[in-house]
Amino acid sequence: FDAVGLGVGLLDRVADTDERRILAIMTDGLENASREYTRETIKALLDRKQKEEGWLVLYLGAGHDAWAQASAMGLHAGNVAAFSKRAMMGSMAAMGARSKRYAMAQDAGEDASAGGFTDRERTGMVDPKKKN
Repeated sequence: FDAVGLGVGLLDRVADTDERRILAIMTDGLENASREYTRETIKALLDRKQKEEGWLVLYLGAGHDAWAQASAMGLHAGNVAAFSKRAMMGSMAAMGARSKRYAMAQDAGEDASAGGFTDRERTGMVDPKKKN
């Protein structure tokens, strides 16, 4: 949670107020002893950034229930995906494609909350040798 909070703070400092912001969280889902932020404070922070400022927050989870973790943080399900460490190229391509749609959208806030990864992008993020 501390890494997410730090990332939000960094984006706030370096971007102009009218710029679109994308925060990508890639995680194994394990909490590693955060000291400054809790799940509740991160949920409130990300909720505000998504709703009030139209941020796109992507969540890619490896080896855990990504949707449960992301939901607990208040993230939009369309912007959540499970990924395999063996499919890193596909995962990066999917994040790039999703980010581009957001960047090109007329209404960034609407796209951030209503858009999401495509089925094809999701397929490219999993290890083709494993069944999910």
